[in-house]
Amino acid sequence: MIFTNKHVIVAMLVAPILAIFAWFGMDMMVAETPFEPIAGETYQLVEKPNCRWASGECELKNNNFEVRITAADSGGGQRDVVLESSHPLKGVKFAVFQSAPETIDRESEPADMQSLDQNGQKWGLIIEEPRSELARFRVAIKADESLFFGETSTTFMWPEKKD
Repeated sequence: MIFTNKHVIVAMLVAPILAIFAWFGMDMMVAETPFEPIAGETYQLVEKPNCRWASGECELKNNNFEVRITAADSGGGQRDVVLESSHPLKGVKFAVFQSAPETIDRESEPADMQSLDQNGQKWGLIIEEPRSELARFRVAIKADESLFFGETSTTFMWPEKKD
């Protein structure tokens, strides 16, 4: 009986369309607009969810600047860490520390990663395997004249320990 009323039928057809337009309209009004990095400024990289489990890779992102870090066993208690970037980089520093930054020991001082390709988008480093699964790492990246930094756990470095 209710579906025989033409006003109800029109309302049921128009309401979802209006909701979709409202969703996109609100996004256009309040969304943060992306901008190019300003020379000399510092920007934080945010970890993606794959950094939280033994996935074998970790992605860090800020707007359209993304880096992907992978770690493989290189034998003898060492890990081969490779960083791939969406943009050419001028330099990368990498440090591993145990749980709290205040407890950084001598062997976890920041190390310079070496460029593995001509365009500066792939960098590598061999590190001592972190002693604890609670260990974390920090990365500082120089791209153009801007500095990007990020921090995350080292849990992703052990895909071979998956159950």
